[in-house]
Amino acid sequence: MVNMKQVLAGSAAVAAVSALGYLIWFDQKRQKDPKFRRKLKAQARKDAEQRNLAENRARQARERETTNMGAAIDPMGPIPDDPEERAEYFMKLLQYGETLASRGPSMYPMAAGVFFKAIQAYHDPMNLLMVLQQSLPEQIMVLIMELYAADVSGGKKEGGATLTELDEQDIE
Repeated sequence: MVNMKQVLAGSAAVAAVSALGYLIWFDQKRQKDPKFRRKLKAQARKDAEQRNLAENRARQARERETTNMGAAIDPMGPIPDDPEERAEYFMKLLQYGETLASRGPSMYPMAAGVFFKAIQAYHDPMNLLMVLQQSLPEQIMVLIMELYAADVSGGKKEGGATLTELDEQDIE
């Protein structure tokens, strides 16, 4: 009587021989049949075009999303006075800044500006600055510190308080 091990071993052997036979057939066909080679090259080109098209669509969608997010936030506008609106504005700025930062070094200056505006909108800017320092790339932090230095030495940006003023408000 045939036991289960023999059936499984036979099935595995048949599958292995079939796979090996297919590989040999495919290789011979690929090497000797010019029509088959052209068909394979055309299929590879078609796959590459589809991959590029999908990548372009995804990139355009990310750009539209970033643009839409930026239009809704207006990082150069005034910071809301209402605490709830200010918190919502702060969260949107952080999201927008992270999105910009994730798009690469070319977007770091814009991301730094958005993060700086978020720091201005936050109730404890120094604490947030320390948290951002741990989580953001060094290039962005350098830009934020330059903005901070310009803000402290050059006065206020329109619509926002300086970080020093915000710290003084927290102390009072």
